[in-house]
Amino acid sequence: MKKLKIKLAAAMMALAMVAGSFAGGAATANVKTVSAASSISASKAKKIALRKSSTASSKAVAMDTYKTYKNGKNVYHVSFYKKIGSNKYRHYVYDISSRNGSIVKQNSKDYSIISASRAKEIALDDSDVDSSDAKDKEADLDEEDGKLVWNVSFTKKSSTKYYDYWTGYYYTDSDDSDYEYTINAVTGHIIDSDDDDDDD
Repeated sequence: MKKLKIKLAAAMMALAMVAGSFAGGAATANVKTVSAASSISASKAKKIALRKSSTASSKAVAMDTYKTYKNGKNVYHVSFYKKIGSNKYRHYVYDISSRNGSIVKQNSKDYSIISASRAKEIALDDSDVDSSDAKDKEADLDEEDGKLVWNVSFTKKSSTKYYDYWTGYYYTDSDDSDYEYTINAVTGHIIDSDDDDDDD
């Protein structure tokens, strides 16, 4: 009877060791799975694209980065423009693996654009506002729906002079109007416009 108990105890210990071995293997497998699932950040993807194009971050214009799924892979889509000459920009587009940072696809194209001053002229002509009557004129280069655009804004100075019969003095009321334009930087076409006088 004693020998039977000893054999049973030995068998149970052997089973426990086998079970522990399987548990350890499962834990190892889980660790490997987590490691394989790790990915790079959007910031890292931007740095990879900038380094590949030899572009300083301060020189990148209208940078756009988002995560997407293409051809069975999770990638970061990174696009930006870099000035390469007078009113000339190069558009860079990269698809970068979010898993290991490798470049899956890349492309670039050069564009000649209108100047900031020309974009302001187009906006002023459309609004029938004389340049001398416009203040705070600004033009910022940006990207919209994959197009390089100028965002132009300015304020029309306007005032109305009236006579106050009670005081016997003339007074002037300021009635400035703000204008905003989005202009295609390549073609010069007006994409959108808005001003204080709109009824919408």
